[in-house]
Amino acid sequence: MSFQLDKAKGVAPAQISLAGFHSRRTSIVPNGSYCLVTATQTCTPLPANETLIPAAYNDAFPNGFQASSTQWGGQIVAQLPTRWFTLVATAYKGGDLRFYFGGQINGFFTDVSGLTNVVGPFSTADGGPLAAQGGTVLGTNSAGAVVVAPQKPVQAFGGFIQLGLPLSRWFNANPQGHNAGWQLHFTIGKDQVVHSDQDRANGVGCAAADGSAKCNGGLPMSMGKSAIGTLYYKFNNWCSFGFEQSVYATRGFDHILLYTIAGQPSNEWQDHRTEFGPIFTF
Repeated sequence: MSFQLDKAKGVAPAQISLAGFHSRRTSIVPNGSYCLVTATQTCTPLPANETLIPAAYNDAFPNGFQASSTQWGGQIVAQLPTRWFTLVATAYKGGDLRFYFGGQINGFFTDVSGLTNVVGPFSTADGGPLAAQGGTVLGTNSAGAVVVAPQKPVQAFGGFIQLGLPLSRWFNANPQGHNAGWQLHFTIGKDQVVHSDQDRANGVGCAAADGSAKCNGGLPMSMGKSAIGTLYYKFNNWCSFGFEQSVYATRGFDHILLYTIAGQPSNEWQDHRTEFGPIFTF
């Protein structure tokens, strides 16, 4: 949606946009990834990347099996230019956003709650499980049937807001002069994993009914945040200069002391940056 928020000369139209996606990922476990525990068919020695399973499990999935989970996300973006400032903001929520780094690289987790006799993880045709994702495992449900443990997306939410100030326009600089290209931008942002999903993905309060395995598949990275101030000077149509001061932070969940900062254990890593350089536009 586009509309003219400020009708002053030279002010761009305001825009509000919506975006979203929904998809499904699937991992294939070939039957070559497991060997039977029987007197005649046990693999000895056990080949690399293969897992021993009871005969009943092989009977349930003699040709291998598949494990899958959903990926989804929704986002709203607003750009609101006026003669005095420009405000840009976005907010999102989704599940399994690891490719966008919005979920702190968390993808999906394997939920073994309610199952017993959990076996795995099994190697998959695509090389999984990856370090930050859940494994492909089998278990027995309350009805006694052998099932694939469900894989569920780790949800995350966040966004950013940026305030742009046209300094040259504020001070009535000559549009044809050397001071016509000064701009100041302030930006803050945050990306956070849904706490309950992260707990379950890390096995906190989420385990098989008989204690044979815990839910698995998450990283202890809970939140990323940033605060950025940038001063731009447009020298001409081809060259601008920028000076930026920023701080980026990554926080672990449940107050886990993941880092050592200045010799002291810390739950949060901070990266302070000062940057200056030219920007060429062709």
